[in-house]
Order: sequence, then C-alpha cells, then structure tokens
Amino acid sequence: MKRIFNLLSILGLASFVSASNASAASFTNFYVFSAGDFASGPNPQATNSDGINPDGFLLSGNTLYGTAAAGGLYGYGTVFRVDTNGKNFTNLFNFNLGTFDSTTVTYPDSTGDMPNSGLLLISNTLYGTTFYGGLHDAGTVFKINTDGSGFALIHAFNFTDGQSPSSGLTLYQGVLYGTTAGGGSNQDGTVFSIGAQGFANVYNFTNQEEPYGGVVVSSNIIYGFGRYGGAYSNGVVYSVGIGGGGHGDLLEFDGTNGSSAYSTPILSGNTLFGVTYQGGTNGGGNVFRINTDGQGYTNLYNFPRQSGANTTGSNPYDFGGLVLSGNKLYGTTSVSGSGGQGTVFQLDTDGTGFSVLHSFQYTDGSQPFGLVLSGGTLYGMTEYGFQGFSLGDGGLFSLVLQPTLNLSLAGNQAVLTWNDASYSLYTAPTITNTFTKLAGATSGYTTNTAGAQRFFQIRPN
Repeated sequence: MKRIFNLLSILGLASFVSASNASAASFTNFYVFSAGDFASGPNPQATNSDGINPDGFLLSGNTLYGTAAAGGLYGYGTVFRVDTNGKNFTNLFNFNLGTFDSTTVTYPDSTGDMPNSGLLLISNTLYGTTFYGGLHDAGTVFKINTDGSGFALIHAFNFTDGQSPSSGLTLYQGVLYGTTAGGGSNQDGTVFSIGAQGFANVYNFTNQEEPYGGVVVSSNIIYGFGRYGGAYSNGVVYSVGIGGGGHGDLLEFDGTNGSSAYSTPILSGNTLFGVTYQGGTNGGGNVFRINTDGQGYTNLYNFPRQSGANTTGSNPYDFGGLVLSGNKLYGTTSVSGSGGQGTVFQLDTDGTGFSVLHSFQYTDGSQPFGLVLSGGTLYGMTEYGFQGFSLGDGGLFSLVLQPTLNLSLAGNQAVLTWNDASYSLYTAPTITNTFTKLAGATSGYTTNTAGAQRFFQIRPN
C-alpha cells in the first residue's frame, strides 16, 4: 500500500499515520504438521512422518530450517526444512532416545530427545540442542548438514557439566555459547561454550536461576535471563565474562517489573530487550528493556492476566526472543487474544504503538512463537492446533506486514524510514504530479525541511 506524506504537515498527521500503518497484516498457514499415531508399549511416543509441536526455525534464502519437539519416525522430534511457500518439506533427521542399558544406566545409542528452538546455521551446517537424550539422557548439542547428512553429537551432558539445554546456541568469535536449565556444580543451570578446545563449563549458577533462554554476547560479555533466582525468586537479567569471571545480576525481577523470563535477549547497541512470562503490573507478563550496564530499566508494555479471549494476549514465553527491526519489536503471546490461543504483536521500542497483528484460534494454530522477519514478512510457528482439538500438532505461518513510512525531525532535517527493503522511496511536488524514484535512497533517508512543499511515498521495487 502506498503511503504519502507532506513534509509541512507531517507533525499534525504523525499519530494518525502511525495508527493506520500498525494494524494490517496478511496471515497465511503454509504448512500443517500431520497427526501423530501412538505406538503400543510401556512408554508410547506419538510418531508421524514430519514431526509434532514445531518449536523454532531459521530462515536462509527462501528455505526455513526448523525443529519439532516430538513426533517423527521414533517420536522424539525432528529437524526439517521447508520452503516459505510450504513446498518441498523434507524431514532431515529423526531423533531417537535409544535403548536403555541397565548395566551402565545409560543410553549408548541415543541421538537426542526433544530438540529445542534456536537452530544456528554456519556455512552449510546446522547446530542445535536437545532438552533430553544423549548418553545420560541429560540433553545434547548436535550438528547436521542442511541436506540431512553428517549428523553428529558434539556434546552429551552428564548432569555435572549441565542438564537440559532448552534454547539454541550463539556464535561469538568462532565459539558456540549456550545455557542449560539445570545441572552443573550447583544443579541450578550453567552457561557453556564449545570451541576449538572442546567443551567448557563457563559458569555454574548458584541461586536456582535455571536459565531457559539462550544468550547474546558482546565485547566478551555474555548476557541472558534466569527464569528464577534473585532476591525475589522471580528471575534475573545476568551478565558473565566469556572466561567465567565478572558474573553479576543486572536486574532482579520483583514481580511488578516482570517474572519468569524464558526468552533469549535481543541486543541493540547497549540495550537488551526481552519478555517475561508472568508478572508486570497486570500479572500477564511484560516487554522490557535494560542497558547492558544494568541501568535504564523500562517496562515497555504490560499484558493482562490470562482471561480467555482478551484482546491483547497474555504470557509471552518466546525462547528465541523478540524480533527487532528499526524501531519495531515483534513478538508473540502464548495464550488469550480475541481467538483465545495467543497473538502476534508489534510494539515500538519506546513502548508506544502496541498492536495485535493476528489472534489465533485452534483452526489456525495455538501457542505461537519462534518469529523470524524477512522482506516485510514475519514467519512463525504454532506449537498446537489444527487437528480439530486443542492439542493438535501445530503448523507454520506467515504474516505479510503492511509497509510503513515514518518521519522524524532533527533540527531542520527530516529523516524518512521504512520497514521493508523491498520498497523504494518516491517523491513529487504535489499529490497530482508524477512521483519520481529517489535513486539510491535507503531507509534513514535525510532531507531538508526548508524550501518547496514535497510529498513522499514508498512503492515495491
């Protein structure tokens, strides 16, 4: 949709433009996972051909690589790929807990169980984690090529070095970093690394922090969230040096400012953005930001307590974290919304401009998360829904966002920004004149406010 702005009247129209741009998005379910069949036996697992309960993916070109927490040939989850139009779905790998050896009390042939969200792509190799499985059934780190070949376990946790990684990995200066929700020397979770020298336990938590989200790393400092711990047992924002020193809590959640952060931080400059599953001023979780030095905490948005079909959604738990594009944050809530089954929302980084882009109901999915953004389209997944009852096997969706053109003033300069690189900037002296493309203009285009009246719009490339 075209957006036209008059530089002389933009200040008077700014709030209207923002509101009209925020709400439109075109929703599509492009893949639905097949129904699982329960096998017989003492510990039956639901099996199918593609997976059950997708829980995260990454985008490379027009291909999504993801994981499903359950299902597949053995019932313990899968790694898959699929084009963004829903075609060419391929089950790349089927996890298997393996056979229990009562003599050694191990699973010697286990490849993993319950893969987590947060695959990482390096060259043509995917890296990820599983919550269970491995030799000691304490979780694993694995790798697999994008064509499904070359699967290998990089590390199998043994409780003393960590237990149950629940999110993906981060690459920093050639080293992989991640967390475990339990285990370690204090059984409260760990931060670990895997590099050329092998596996290292970077930090052992001591106050029941139990981090469920992953980490971001900047300037040799690791940042993350603990779902519990702190003075109020509501979780923390922590930092620790890549060598394990300098640990500290940047923030202790007290309930009012949030509680139970399951997400992975998003870092922009020296600002961390995240969500909490509970707490906030209304009790249904919140969106927040905090500086990497522990200053500047801001509660950006508070969700209401879960109440069936409230309009905004409740309880964001996105393990992969928010998506940041320009001054917009995109995220999901796990429940509520007008359809009762969660929402996709957007919010400006200053806490204004909240809008629900889509509300889910069982027929189009339930419990959304795992967003990625590309070319003005959000891709995500729903853990449940579709099979006609509340615990369906989930699916994949896209939301084509309405392009937005925004203007801010800096002295006598006007700065034009837009949120879709597939659109270009055009200008004309009046609305009725022919609009001419501004060659080479990219988002962040600056122009002088003095002189003749001009109008601007964005059009598809």
